[in-house]
Amino acid sequence: MTSADSRGGVRFAVAAAAVAALFQTLLLIWPASGAAPMGQAVLCAALGWAVVVYLRAARGRRHGRFWMWAIAAAGLVLWLASNVMMLAAEATGRHLVPHAVVALPTLVMFACAFTALLMLPTAPEGWAGKLRMTLDGVQISTALLMPGWILAVEPALHGDTFQWVSISYTIGSLAVLAVALLLLSGAQGQPALGMLSGAVSLAAIYNLIATYLTINTSLAPDRYLDGLMLLVILLVAGTPRMPLGTGTDTAWTPRPVVGGWLMPYLPAVGSLTIGLAHVLAARHFDLVVVGLAALMIVAILTRQGLSLWMTARLTAELTEQRQRLAHQAAHDPLTGLANRSVFAERLAAALAPGGDGVPALLMVDLDGFKAVNDTLGHGAGDTLLIEVSRRLAALTRGGDTVARLGGDEFAVLLADADADTAAGLAERLLAELTRPVRVDNGDASVGASIGITLSGTDYLDDPGRMLRDADLALYAAKADGKGRHRFADEALIAESLHRLELDGELRNALLRDELRIHYQPVVDLGTGRLTGAEALLRWQHPQRGLLPPAMFLPAAEANGLLPEIDRWVLHQAARQGREWQGDAGFSVSVNVTAGHVLSGRLVQDVREALHGSGLPAERLVLELTETSLLYDLAGAAVTLTELADMGVRVALDDFGTGYASLSYLQNLPIHAIKIDRSFVQRLGDDSTSSAVTQALVNLAETLGISQIAEGVETPDQLDRLRGLQCAFGQGFFFSNPLPPEELSKVLADERAAATPS
Repeated sequence: MTSADSRGGVRFAVAAAAVAALFQTLLLIWPASGAAPMGQAVLCAALGWAVVVYLRAARGRRHGRFWMWAIAAAGLVLWLASNVMMLAAEATGRHLVPHAVVALPTLVMFACAFTALLMLPTAPEGWAGKLRMTLDGVQISTALLMPGWILAVEPALHGDTFQWVSISYTIGSLAVLAVALLLLSGAQGQPALGMLSGAVSLAAIYNLIATYLTINTSLAPDRYLDGLMLLVILLVAGTPRMPLGTGTDTAWTPRPVVGGWLMPYLPAVGSLTIGLAHVLAARHFDLVVVGLAALMIVAILTRQGLSLWMTARLTAELTEQRQRLAHQAAHDPLTGLANRSVFAERLAAALAPGGDGVPALLMVDLDGFKAVNDTLGHGAGDTLLIEVSRRLAALTRGGDTVARLGGDEFAVLLADADADTAAGLAERLLAELTRPVRVDNGDASVGASIGITLSGTDYLDDPGRMLRDADLALYAAKADGKGRHRFADEALIAESLHRLELDGELRNALLRDELRIHYQPVVDLGTGRLTGAEALLRWQHPQRGLLPPAMFLPAAEANGLLPEIDRWVLHQAARQGREWQGDAGFSVSVNVTAGHVLSGRLVQDVREALHGSGLPAERLVLELTETSLLYDLAGAAVTLTELADMGVRVALDDFGTGYASLSYLQNLPIHAIKIDRSFVQRLGDDSTSSAVTQALVNLAETLGISQIAEGVETPDQLDRLRGLQCAFGQGFFFSNPLPPEELSKVLADERAAATPS
C-alpha cells in the first residue's frame, strides 16, 4: 500500500462520516412521523448504489476475487430487499409482510457477509500461525458472545413471540463482528480490508444496539441509529475502489503496533468486566457466562504460551540466521574456504606490529583449469575446485589460513614459516594437485603454479604489497613453464614491475609512432649477394631505448594488440620492400602470428598491403611457425593456397623443431624452409646436427623448396653450410638487424661494387 492509497482511504472515510453525520442531524430535527420513511428511503438508495458497485467489481473480477464480490453483492441485495419492505411498511403504515419475513433477508445477509469476510484473508503459513489466528478468533468470539448473551440473547429468550428474530440478529451480528475484529487485528497495509472490516464492525454494533433498544426500551432505534447505518453502507460501497492485496499479500499477521497486538485482548477485558458485573448484580450462577469466561481465559493463556514459544523460536532462528550470514560473509560459497575479504583481514593482522610469528604467503593458481571447464563443463570445474580446496586445507596446519580469492586462484597464509617451510609446503601442494580428480564426466587433471612471499620489514603493515609481490612471483612461475614455485625476490619484482609498466605504455606506442622495423639480410651462401631481408619489430621506447620483441610482444598478445601490430608491420614492410624493388629478386619476409593466420583476415590484409604499397606479390614472403598450423590445419591450408594463388611466397620458420613437418611440406604450398638455429649452432660439434641439417637440405632440394639457415654467427658455420650445399643463410655473421636506411646503404654499396668500372 502506498501513502497515497492510505490518504485516499482516510479522506473517503472522513467524507462518508460527514455525510452520515449530516443525515443523522436531519433525522433528529425532522418531524417524527416523517423521519422513518425518509431514513429508509435514503438507506435504500445508498444500498442500491452499493449493489451496483459490487456487481461491477464482481464482473470485472477486481483484485482477482470474483466470488467474494459476488457473495457480498448478494448480501447487499438481500439487505436492500429487507429495507424496501420496511420502507413500504413505513410509507403505508401497514405491515403487508410479517416481521419474520422482513427479517429473513437480513439474517441471510449476515451469512453472506460472514462468508465474504472469510474469503479475504489467507491463513498464515505453518501450524503455529494457524493456531494463533484460531486462538485470537476464539478470544474475540467469546468476548463478544458474553455481552451479547447478557444484553440481548438472554432477554430475548424471555420476550415476545418474535424472540428468535432478535436472537438471530444478535448471533449474526456477533459472528460478523468477530470476523471483522479478527481481520482488523491482522490487516497490514490493506485499506480495503481495513475499511470493510471497520464498516462491518459498525454494522454489527448497530444491530446489537438496535436489538437491545427494541427489547428493553420503547425508543425507535431507526431515528437514532440510521446515520450510523448510512456510514456503514458508504464505507462498504467504497471498499472495491481501494487497493486489496492478493495471495501472500493478504496473509493474516498481527500488526506490529499496539492496537494490532491488543485487538484480541481489548474485547476480552471489556467482556470479562461486563460478565463479572452481571454475575454480581444478578446474584446467581450463570452457567453460560461462566463457561464463556472460562473458554476465553483458556484461549488467552494458550495464546500467551504460544506467543512465548514463537518468540523463543524466532530468536533461535534469527541467531542461526545471523551465524549463517556471518559464515557466508566470511567464506567462499562453493568451497567453504575463507574468502578474499577475510584473508585480507588475517594477512593485515599477521603483518601488524606485534603480530605472532613471521608469516609467509603462497599464491596458488591452477594450470589447465580453463580446459577442464571448456571440455568437461562447469559442473566438473566446480567439483575440481572443491577437491582442490580440500587438498589445500588437508596439507596446511591448524593455524594457517587457506582462502579462495576467485576463479581458480587460491592463497595460503602460513602463520609462522621460513623459506624452507614455505618451499616444502609448495612442493607438497604441487605434487598433490597433479593427482587426477574424479568428476561426473571422467577424470580431470590440472597442475598449479605457486608464488611465495616471505614477510619482512618491507611488508610491515603493508599487506597489499605482499599480495602484489606474491602475484608477481606466481606469474614468473607460470612464465618459467608452470608446475613450479617461485619466491619473490628483488630482481624478480623489479623485472616484473618493469614489464607491467611496459604493458601500460604499449597501448600508446602505435599512436606515438614508437614502433620500428629493422631488417636482417638474407644472403646467398654461394655468391654472398643479399637476396632479401627479414622484418624484425623493435620498440623505440622514449626512456628505455630500443627494445626487442621478446620484451613486449607477450604483453601485446595479452592485451589484444597483436593483430593490429601484425597489420602495421605488414604494411610498413611492404612499403619498404617497394623502395628496394630495383634490386633484382630482393624480397621482404614478414613473420605472421598464429592468431593472424586463423583470424580469416590474413589474405585481405596482405592484399591491402600489396595494393597500398605497389610491391609485387612474389617479392613478399610470409614466415609461419609449425605450431601456428597445428590449431587448424585445414583452415590454414585454405589461407595459404589463396596466398600462393596471389603469388605470395610462404616460408616455414624454425623448421625441424615442431611436429609433422614432412606432412606440411607435402600438403601445403610451402616455398621455403628456415632451418632452426639450434641445428646451425651445433654444426661441427654434433655429428647428429650435421646429419639432420644435411637431410633437411637434401629434402628441400628434392621438393624444389629453398633452404635458409638461421643463426649463422661464425666463419666455420658458414663453411660447413656451404659444404652441405645450403642455399641461403642469415645471422650476425653477415649483419645485425639494420634500420631500413642503413640496409638501403648496404644495398647501394653492393650495387656499386657489382658495377664494372
